[in-house]
Amino acid sequence: MASGGHFGGGFHSGGFHSGGFSGGGGFSGGGFSGGGFSGGGGSHFHGGGYYRSDDDDPYEPYVLLIVVGGAIIFFLAGQIIMGNIPGLNLLNTGIFITAFCLFIPSHKQSDRTDALKDILKHQYSKSYIKSEVYSGDRIGSKLTWAGKNNKSYWISFYEKPYGENNVLEVYETMKRTPRIVWIRPKTWSGICIALFVINFFFYEFTIPFFENMWMSDEAFVFFDYLIFYLPSILALLCPILSLIFVKVRDNILYECALRIAEDIAAKEKRKVTENEIDSKLSKKWYYKVCPNCGAPATGALKHCLSCGSSLEVLESTQIVGAMRRIYEGDSDEASTAYLDRRIKEV
Repeated sequence: MASGGHFGGGFHSGGFHSGGFSGGGGFSGGGFSGGGFSGGGGSHFHGGGYYRSDDDDPYEPYVLLIVVGGAIIFFLAGQIIMGNIPGLNLLNTGIFITAFCLFIPSHKQSDRTDALKDILKHQYSKSYIKSEVYSGDRIGSKLTWAGKNNKSYWISFYEKPYGENNVLEVYETMKRTPRIVWIRPKTWSGICIALFVINFFFYEFTIPFFENMWMSDEAFVFFDYLIFYLPSILALLCPILSLIFVKVRDNILYECALRIAEDIAAKEKRKVTENEIDSKLSKKWYYKVCPNCGAPATGALKHCLSCGSSLEVLESTQIVGAMRRIYEGDSDEASTAYLDRRIKEV
């Protein structure tokens, strides 16, 4: 980069001013001229087109692309070294390339939580989210579960009857946490690309403000370097933050999945218990109060202790709160004893 030097404690000139794209034609003076690749069969550029003979080497087009691509990369590298591309030198170019490469891990995991964008925007989804790892030892249901021994999870938003509750639970969890946590890797990539574009004119637009300020040489050198490398440093932070937030989201979603799974497990257990109780209960209903004499009747009584009348409900119009059911295994010893006593009296 062309350097303007530093002068005393007054006005300064930035050390990273670019010469712009200058002179020359790049690939000039005939470039790839003549009759293409000629002689002996092979491929040709002919009449503005490209054709192959039967004896052509199928790898020739790829070799040509590699040669042309390598030439372009070599040309751009030379322009960067000579300071002809605004805002770029070898160091911050390397930083930008590293930043784009570091997006690979977080982008590989972005599809696991794509359904979150619909939940955050519409509070609705017919998909699911899952963890990177899988656990066979888990709690919950078949489609919504959390691992017991590691932070694996699967939350379904279409499972019946839990899908709608899962959507609400995840949405409330997202609302309770900072919005930056839920920025997707694609958005971070867009920010990084925007910083790369801004970098071309950021230095030239910003450094004149500091060049006209009264400051020491040391202070100006600091701001000179900071302004030049700031976009690339911010770009490098983007994939790092993206990957960090992938891990943070996983921890938050696991805790959410664990709460949902525990609630589902409790509901399933309660449902099993209710089914067991229901299977043991008689299908008939019995009065809590004898309809004949008004004496209370509880427990396993099928007949009134006072008058011996049957307590079985025969009318379907009775109020449910006035009726009870009896475990099939329970005996009606009290009413049986009363009937036995009446028989002996007779």
